[in-house]
Amino acid sequence: MRGLKAIAVAVLLGAISACATIPQESVGLSNELGVGIKKQHQAQVNFLNLYFESKRKNLDAELQRAIAFYFSTLAPSGSFTLTAVQLSNVAEDALKLNEKNNAAKRELEIVRVDLVSKLEDNYLTLNQANSMIGLLPVS
Repeated sequence: MRGLKAIAVAVLLGAISACATIPQESVGLSNELGVGIKKQHQAQVNFLNLYFESKRKNLDAELQRAIAFYFSTLAPSGSFTLTAVQLSNVAEDALKLNEKNNAAKRELEIVRVDLVSKLEDNYLTLNQANSMIGLLPVS
């Protein structure tokens, strides 16, 4: 994938450099485009982070529902007495539920980091291609 991007940048540069000069306005437009590319990139990263924050909150809410269901099943009347062994079993079950929640969050974080990395790669490629405009002779 990176090789295709490099080829695309090289072709773009070759096409652009085939012109002897570029109009002065092109440099200004390129600068504006650079600002837009940066803002778009930041907006995408922010959106991605918000999305994954929402997913983590959903996991926490699901954990709370699972714990509430567990206790409502254990004691439908809402009041109960536990032996030490039963209390130990309840604690173990709660820890298992929490570990499942944490494992799901870790998996989400791996996906989020990978997506942010891909966004960063795309941003750098676009920014690099755009910055080449400023290297061309201006008429």
